[in-house]
Amino acid sequence: MAEVQFGFGGGISGKFGDFVFYRMGGKTYMRRRPRRKVGACSERQEGQRSKLAGAMVMYRFVRESALAGVFAAWAREVGARSGYNLFLSRNMNAFGAECYVDYGLLTFSGGGLQLPNELAFSGLEGRKASFAWINNTAGTTARGDDRLLAAVVTDDEPYRVVAVEETEGTRQDGTGSVALPEGPWTTAHAYLFFGTADGSMFSPSVYFKIVKP
Repeated sequence: MAEVQFGFGGGISGKFGDFVFYRMGGKTYMRRRPRRKVGACSERQEGQRSKLAGAMVMYRFVRESALAGVFAAWAREVGARSGYNLFLSRNMNAFGAECYVDYGLLTFSGGGLQLPNELAFSGLEGRKASFAWINNTAGTTARGDDRLLAAVVTDDEPYRVVAVEETEGTRQDGTGSVALPEGPWTTAHAYLFFGTADGSMFSPSVYFKIVKP
């Protein structure tokens, strides 16, 4: 049985299966509870619990950010029950035992909006990560004023996803930037996507691993 509590200011505590969630120093952690010797079948079940537990912790941050609206719009477009269900179905397999996360498997946006062509990372200066792409406004669902958007997870808080507020660039610009979070991180996992000006439709996200020089 899951016993998870969400407190004021985004605090999370409680347990789910073999895992305990807790806050320390303003950060969210997940650790394994002491476990008994189990059979092969239970080990497979434990793997599923590990995936679900990790996805649930990360979704807590999605729910408290602008990404909740992204998943809600995506869910409406594809006929999913909710943004929460869609997040779990698309991201559970990125999590594993021993708090493992495969960041390359995570996705934080989806839908019928086209991505620009050849979206690529072009450099990091301070917190500002720059990107470039080829304008494809002639596409069926591509508009010149589609905005560059981003979600970021950093290695110092491996389950906390941030919807970046400081982004610059539209599809027609061909270049843009993302202000990465402050902090002692060394690696940032960035997920870039585009959204319509009215926020009604979004593109799939593209993953970039950015390491501080």
